[in-house]
Amino acid sequence: MEAWLRDWIDRWDLHVHLLDQTAQVGAILLAGPDARRILERLTDDDVSAEALPHMRHAEIIVADVPCRALRVGFVGEVGFELHHDRSRGPELYDALLEAGRPEGSQPFGLGALDVLRLEKAHLYLGQDTLPDDHPAKLGLDWAVAMEKPDFIGKPALERMGALPLERTLVGLRIEGEPRRGVPLLAGDRVVGRTTSCARSEAARGTIALGWVRTVDGSFPTELVAGDARAVVVPTPFYDPEGARLRA
Repeated sequence: MEAWLRDWIDRWDLHVHLLDQTAQVGAILLAGPDARRILERLTDDDVSAEALPHMRHAEIIVADVPCRALRVGFVGEVGFELHHDRSRGPELYDALLEAGRPEGSQPFGLGALDVLRLEKAHLYLGQDTLPDDHPAKLGLDWAVAMEKPDFIGKPALERMGALPLERTLVGLRIEGEPRRGVPLLAGDRVVGRTTSCARSEAARGTIALGWVRTVDGSFPTELVAGDARAVVVPTPFYDPEGARLRA
């Protein structure tokens, strides 16, 4: 990101000072159905859904630690990303754990995070994506305001949008155990592969994301993933309306 910003500063000949503060800032994600209740025990600031709705941010004090609270997260529940001075991370972490003790809150690792983000079909860049991807291939063309008169990358998106879509990322339900990276077959033809796969209790089965190519001009929906049957399904697999993370 820093290199990308510096590149545009040079291209536009801007008088801008850029300081990378990544090493000075820590971030802790407080997430789950009880996240707001726990946070309210540690702050006098208003963190209600009305004052701090999904996709907004605010400067708040949490356990005497100044934080920028972001109502985002990589999971499908209410989440508060608390960005803070890294030197105060341990005391903030301990305070959050103690405040959540009545609800039985506990740390969660990358394994749990991987399942939670897959349930919401959130992408891992580099794992679920390829170098020549664009929003339409990822099912994210809704996120680009092509009606705007101009923005960086618009001509490239217009050129790619004029080409037929021959590969797309899909959601899959698989009748078998999770296996990431296995080929996806339509009949005896390899048409793609799984990129992420996990067993989900919330989704009641094995779910996956995978790349699929067209066969005779259309995308197949009945596939074989390794030695298991797979069916293309809509995503996200969990809380498709997003009501829980916006609560």
